[in-house]
Amino acid sequence: MTVRTVPEPAQRGVGISLIAGEETTAIVAQLRRTQPTVNIVDRGVYTKADAPDEIVLDLGELSQELGRPIDVEDVLIVVTSYFGEIIPQRGATPGTGSLVLRADAIVSGGTGA
Repeated sequence: MTVRTVPEPAQRGVGISLIAGEETTAIVAQLRRTQPTVNIVDRGVYTKADAPDEIVLDLGELSQELGRPIDVEDVLIVVTSYFGEIIPQRGATPGTGSLVLRADAIVSGGTGA
C-alpha cells in the first residue's frame, strides 16, 4: 500500500510554483540572495516559494545570471501556479523589469452606512 503525504497548505499570503530548470535555478538563487525570508521548498520536478507579503523577481539580475535577456514571458512559462496577485512590470529594454507577486488584500465584509 502506498501512502501519499500531502504537504500542509502555505500559511502565507503569496506563493509560486515553478517547473525545475535553468530559469528556476536562477530564480531560487536570486530569492535566497535578495529575499531570505521567502520560504523555498524543492519538490524535485518543481519548486515552491511563498512569503507573507511579497516576492519580487528582478529580470535584469536574472538576465545577468543566465547570460541572456529574460523577459516576463520567460518567467511565466515556468510558473505552474501561484496565489496572490501577480504584477508583471516590463522594462524599457529586453531583459529588464520585474515580476512582483503580492499577497491579496483582505477585504473585510460588513455593511456600509
